[in-house]
Amino acid sequence: MPLNIVGDLLGILDKLIKGSLNRIQAEMSLKSLAQGSNEFKFAKSLNMLVTRLPRLHIEEDVNETRLCMRFVDPFLTGLFDDSDSGAKQSNGCIDRRPGLCTAKSCAKPAARDGDHYLVCIDLVRMTVLSKEALNKQCLDGVLGIQIVGRTLMFYVLLLPAEGIYTLLQLAEVKIPDSLQSPSYLVMDVSNTLSMIGVFDRLCVCSNNQQIIIDRKTPTDRKRQCHLKRRHN
Repeated sequence: MPLNIVGDLLGILDKLIKGSLNRIQAEMSLKSLAQGSNEFKFAKSLNMLVTRLPRLHIEEDVNETRLCMRFVDPFLTGLFDDSDSGAKQSNGCIDRRPGLCTAKSCAKPAARDGDHYLVCIDLVRMTVLSKEALNKQCLDGVLGIQIVGRTLMFYVLLLPAEGIYTLLQLAEVKIPDSLQSPSYLVMDVSNTLSMIGVFDRLCVCSNNQQIIIDRKTPTDRKRQCHLKRRHN
């Protein structure tokens, strides 16, 4: 992102903190700064955070529902939601089976940050979900997101060879807790833009889907997992 755009973003946020701009004025100013596609996505994400973040700091140890609605959803929606892309969710499977779970949450409140067992279990679940999506839709890569508190870890799952699924960490982003501290998100914009670039290039349907079909392997659900606790 050009330095002048970064400076303008920081200037708008500073005026918002000092009270020179209200949320609506800051929202309009942020929208006017959009240039490139990825820069526009970041500005839109920052804009949605401005409308949802509390003005003053609140405790980070909130439940998962409030964590996702207040902090995570505005940030991710601004980055990835694109109604003009032509993507449409099919609800046929949900209509046939209303009780079917169609998504897997990998979010944990900040209080669970030190529980390495639960954090690792969430990482495994996210990886398996990404693997199944890659196999079913024949994608070049799948973006996975793990949430612990307000910290988001972005991963990409690739299939470079037969049966070898590779999980790489792309970036780690911490969402501000209030309107008093969004500036460090702007200063760390390079990580976010790099992650979006990888998502745009790799998380697409493969041009040669037969290669993915030949390389993919099923998930062995009958094999015992050493991560599960077993009590005799």
